[in-house]
Amino acid sequence: SFHSILIPFNAHSILSLCLSQVVVKSQILAGGRGLGTFKSGLQGGVHICKTEEVESLASQMIGETLVTKQTGPDGKPVNCLYIAKKMQLQN
Repeated sequence: SFHSILIPFNAHSILSLCLSQVVVKSQILAGGRGLGTFKSGLQGGVHICKTEEVESLASQMIGETLVTKQTGPDGKPVNCLYIAKKMQLQN
């Protein structure tokens, strides 16, 4: 399951889900988000983090510009994040 947040101040609602770790994904119309770089210097548009870190991380991503191989040097603004439960892979 996932949740969409549009502003970082909604990120604190993720705490109520009682998850230890989540995946925070920048939503832009371009591939390569995980390897991208924000113009602010933050590395990666996809992060795995502890639930209590979501609000801080979201505030560093929302409203910032993410540059990937597919966006070109101008990048794309991140106006929405998806917050997803971190899944455990089984062999």
